[in-house]
Amino acid sequence: MSDDASTKVQFDTELFDTDSAYDSSTNYRFTVPSGKAGKYYFYSMCSGLGDGSNQDVLDFQLAFFVNGSRNNYSYMTPEAVTPAWRYVSITLAKVLDLSDGDYVEVYAQVNSDSGTAQLFGTASGATRAHFGAYRIGD
Repeated sequence: MSDDASTKVQFDTELFDTDSAYDSSTNYRFTVPSGKAGKYYFYSMCSGLGDGSNQDVLDFQLAFFVNGSRNNYSYMTPEAVTPAWRYVSITLAKVLDLSDGDYVEVYAQVNSDSGTAQLFGTASGATRAHFGAYRIGD
């Protein structure tokens, strides 16, 4: 991903999807199935990785976009420490009231002083990013 640019997170592995609502291969979005409008609980966590220089990760944002527009976001600015912040994780959760066909995507933005910060999904066998949703009512 480009430094300090909002980038769609491409979650490409599904554990389960009872309504085939998430596209994990082309547009990486959750789309409300026909007849399933209502309130949904969405959650996501992503980790950023800097190059290890002092305070490399300057800030980190995670956002839900609904139908292409930013709906809600979480923002984090780590304090300067030594050794540097190399791995930073951020979480976001939100209840959204959605109609049939509405779609939700996750975007992340990492700003680093070195220009080399990145998102990552797995490291040493551990999951470093996830996204999920479930319907909670009408």
